[in-house]
Amino acid sequence: MTSILEYTINKGEDDESKIIGYKKSTIKTVLTYIGYGCTLFLLRLLFFWLPRLHIKCTQVPCALHEADSILVRDQYKQLFVEDVVIVSTVGVKLRKSGIAGSKTDKNGRLHSARCSTKSPCVDGDSAAAAAAASLTSLDNARSTAVLYSSSCPGVPVESTFRYFMHKKIKYVWQSYEQRFKRNDVFINTSCEFFHETTGLDEAEANLEFVKYGENRVHIPLTPIWKLLVVQNERNLRKTLVDSSSVSAVRGSTSAPMELDSSRLVPGDIIEIPQSGCLMQCDAVLIAGNCIVNESMLTGESVPLLKTPIPSVDSQFSLKRHAKHILFCGTKVIQTRHSEPVRAVVVRTGFMTSKGELVRSILYPKPIAFTFNRDVINYLEVLGLFAVAGFIYTVILMHQRGDAWQKIVVRALDLITIAVPPALPAAMTIGIVFAQTRLKRRKIFCIAPKTINVSGAINLVCFDKTGTLTESGMDLWGAVPALKSVFLPSTSTPVDIKEPSQLLEAMATCHALTRIDGVLSGDPLDLKMFESTGWLLDEPNTINYSRCDRQVSLLVRSPSTGTELGIIRQFPFSSELQRMSVIAIRLGALAAEPLVAFVKGSPEMIHSLCLPDSIPADFHNQLMEYTSHGYRVIALAYRPLSPSVSLQSAQKLNRGEFEYDLQFLGLLVMENRLKPETVGSIGTLLGAKIRPVMVTGDNILTALSVARECGIIADTEAAVIVQTSDGPNGPNVNFVVYGDPRRRVTEAAVLSPSSPYRLAISGASWQAVRQHFSQLIPRLAVCGAVFARFSPVQKSQLVECLQELGYTVAMCGDGANDCGALKTAHAGISLSEAEASVASPFTSKEQNISCVIRLIQEGRCALVTSFGIFKFMACYSMCQFVSVLILYWIATNLTDNQFVYIDLFIITTLFVTFSYTAACESIAQEAPSHRLLSFVTCSSIALQCGIFVAFQTLAYFYVRWQSWFYPFVYDSNSDQMACYENTAVFLISVNQYIILAVVFSKSAPYRRSMLTNYAFMINIAIVVGVNLFVIFAPTDWLGNLLETWDAPRDNPNLSIKFVLVGAILMNFLIAFLVEQLVESVWFSRLVHRAGRRLISKPKEFERVARQLKLERGEWPPISVHFQRTGQRELLNFVAQGGGGSADEAVKPNQVSVEIKPMEADRPRADSEQQKKKKKKKYYTAL
Repeated sequence: MTSILEYTINKGEDDESKIIGYKKSTIKTVLTYIGYGCTLFLLRLLFFWLPRLHIKCTQVPCALHEADSILVRDQYKQLFVEDVVIVSTVGVKLRKSGIAGSKTDKNGRLHSARCSTKSPCVDGDSAAAAAAASLTSLDNARSTAVLYSSSCPGVPVESTFRYFMHKKIKYVWQSYEQRFKRNDVFINTSCEFFHETTGLDEAEANLEFVKYGENRVHIPLTPIWKLLVVQNERNLRKTLVDSSSVSAVRGSTSAPMELDSSRLVPGDIIEIPQSGCLMQCDAVLIAGNCIVNESMLTGESVPLLKTPIPSVDSQFSLKRHAKHILFCGTKVIQTRHSEPVRAVVVRTGFMTSKGELVRSILYPKPIAFTFNRDVINYLEVLGLFAVAGFIYTVILMHQRGDAWQKIVVRALDLITIAVPPALPAAMTIGIVFAQTRLKRRKIFCIAPKTINVSGAINLVCFDKTGTLTESGMDLWGAVPALKSVFLPSTSTPVDIKEPSQLLEAMATCHALTRIDGVLSGDPLDLKMFESTGWLLDEPNTINYSRCDRQVSLLVRSPSTGTELGIIRQFPFSSELQRMSVIAIRLGALAAEPLVAFVKGSPEMIHSLCLPDSIPADFHNQLMEYTSHGYRVIALAYRPLSPSVSLQSAQKLNRGEFEYDLQFLGLLVMENRLKPETVGSIGTLLGAKIRPVMVTGDNILTALSVARECGIIADTEAAVIVQTSDGPNGPNVNFVVYGDPRRRVTEAAVLSPSSPYRLAISGASWQAVRQHFSQLIPRLAVCGAVFARFSPVQKSQLVECLQELGYTVAMCGDGANDCGALKTAHAGISLSEAEASVASPFTSKEQNISCVIRLIQEGRCALVTSFGIFKFMACYSMCQFVSVLILYWIATNLTDNQFVYIDLFIITTLFVTFSYTAACESIAQEAPSHRLLSFVTCSSIALQCGIFVAFQTLAYFYVRWQSWFYPFVYDSNSDQMACYENTAVFLISVNQYIILAVVFSKSAPYRRSMLTNYAFMINIAIVVGVNLFVIFAPTDWLGNLLETWDAPRDNPNLSIKFVLVGAILMNFLIAFLVEQLVESVWFSRLVHRAGRRLISKPKEFERVARQLKLERGEWPPISVHFQRTGQRELLNFVAQGGGGSADEAVKPNQVSVEIKPMEADRPRADSEQQKKKKKKKYYTAL
């Protein structure tokens, strides 16, 4: 047997990881336990935080099949240690109760399943043999169990199996392949299989339950002691429903049985109730249609239509067949079918779509945020101080002759003082308050750590429809086409007589449904259908004596009596850019009983239609509407062959009829901007935050909306980037787009000082990525509009912007934005759902003003985190110095003094400190997110120096008094109170208040601390108590804090006023120093000096500077320039200029062509051209 020491799991996928097996070593384990005792279990604490060290100190590498533990290194280079669990399938019961003797741990892992003597059992070997026999006849078997009893046909089912859990996913050892594999099901499965399966019997279901576990997305709550560093699990758990009752088909009978959803396993057949339900698993629909709401997963609140998976001999894919899958977490609103609606369970538990999204929240991609890294680095610095203090204490106390037990305790005290244990809680409290304020504004957060990152946002990507513009649309009109000629447009489609199929297409080609009697669905579909004046009947209202039961919806015209029954729906796909339906004309006079209607983007429908049905001025008409910001939809139809029956139509796939279509005309929809859009975009631009539009809509429509909302200013030229195939390879073409509502002169376009913004389509983006990858950074830095982008391309763009150094936010409202929402540093989903796992933030306010509020709160939280960290760092160093001074004379702060400082002062201050709200405006300069910057380090170092100086001064001042007598050390006594202790204590407790006030920043990111009433009351109380301790300490208070007062018979009581004066002087110096260090002048001075010495600009800044130097040369309008005529430009677009005919431009536009050699030309050539000042020649057609 070959020993495998290392293996790659999930190879080629996003979560590809490396694994190494380890088995226990007795010698190493014994030595490790000895180390625990020698370090007083400090080594165990280290292993808790660094489990990879624990496994290396207690185990040895081995072959994977022998491993007791697995070391996993994921795609982000993070290390995890997972235990290998052995599960037995011997003695699986046949009763409905499931597994006998099964045990689960706190994480819900099943550890054993053995035969119970109290109930009848089937012999394990017999069950395994039966399963193995079924595997050998895979082609003939129709039980779903055969697909995942083993992924290798002909291999006997083992009575035990080994697995490990990683990020909530089970990886099972496959002995025949000698590797661990993810517990996937339905791999290499035909779509046809789902229609032929008969489900599972009870024995098979119990066997699969052992392998796959409970169907639950279970989030165990973290123990309280861990909550200092782990948050948000309770909120996430609230969004998850544990289980419910479902109807499942088990056994040989087809009658459904009630079953708890936690008992579902892959292969079960379930029935969807007509009234709807909340899906508890991922299931492939095999009979009937479902109307679902996927807002919990995608943020898309518009009901979606799910149709049965086609019974074709093609490989099943979760991505490709998503329109036929009911995903876990989605709500089925309604079903449509004359018979029970059924689905086959394909994934359960954390393997479901909801489980995947929850796992992405529990195990997020590490955010490369400088602030988080700097916190760790600064703690390492504090750790060095702690080590130095530890050595200082050991040497000092050893020379004094103290016992080792006392030396160790005192030395360890310094470590907890230098590295404050309350720091994680203090850093969290500001984020918690920001999250609470966001919730009041109806912005809900499931990833609080992202709030700080939001404070550094410098670029925001917006979807268009439903985000910048209204979700609903108004129908501007329809433009019918008859015999390849456009007829006059009409604003009342109900009056259209010819072609009659156009009105029929508008009445049938949609995914509308009636919910509680109200017509619901996509706003565009609603407006389109309402304009026809037709009526829609649901299945429960259809008279099936007049039509076949295959009809799921019936539409009819009240004026003409025409009736069409929809028998098949193919939902809209953003990748295909279209949707289609198959309908039947009812009535004896129907000339074309079965007909297909298709609706989609104009360029896609154009490519699917017969050329002789397309009007010659198609592109001109399209440009006319899209350049004015209208959304244009094209419609077409195709009569099906008379040989196609209703039954065979149910098995057709799209490719069998979506070709050679007859063009019917255009629908022109008016999509208005939301009232808040223009103001919010203006606010972002005023704060130097770059807005970008990323949409699936037409590029000219997107450009028009970008102009209208301010993403592209009136003074900026819009340059469309297009690609085309040339004789020597692909070319990149730059077309300066002239808005028909705004005259663009040639001089303005060609002026080197003229600002410009780029726009690019998804097809051109793909071509540039493939052939001109060196241009991608320039397109990302200068781009304003990214149109016709698929969901994958949206994610690509966000990743590209992040690689350039931008901190990116993404704001969208639908399923098409989910990938980008999760990829961005801060994703904001506009959804009516209170919580959505599609993105870190969900706003119930359906407009982009939520982005402004998020940035405000993010900046406030970031500045608060900075202040809290500086406060806690200086507090720890201040107390550290106090203890070191007192250690010198063999004393220390008393226990009560520590409690007074840590609980009464520090804890209350950092809690109320964080309560200051955000400013209502956004400053142009974003707050710093670098803790280890020169400014921040200077602030901390100078403040610490000031406090050390004043503590030292107080220490020596009290020793200079005539009535002073020194502390006498007694190793046998615990007495620590003395005059030196009292002086250092009284000045240090006031220094903590000074720190809180000095580090409490106000405008431009936070409101004045005077508006934080809790903080001001806290300051007043603490200052009052401190003054009382100084001037009028009672006996009980003096005894409690163990402070010594000056002799009452001593006439010289000025020391108290001197102490108060020193405190005021300390405050004044600290305040002035902080103001100087944080001043704009000092920051700019340091920035200029640092830029010359060590600072490295971000990549997008470097690219922007390069483009500024090349202004007038790039885009390279001086290479091959010509004024392009309309006919030539239309021909260029039709022949592949970016792949979309609708990207054609107006006659007054300027087109520039760059060949690969021009794009690759080095900077030196451009400089040489500039120096020679070559004369530019322009030719006009």
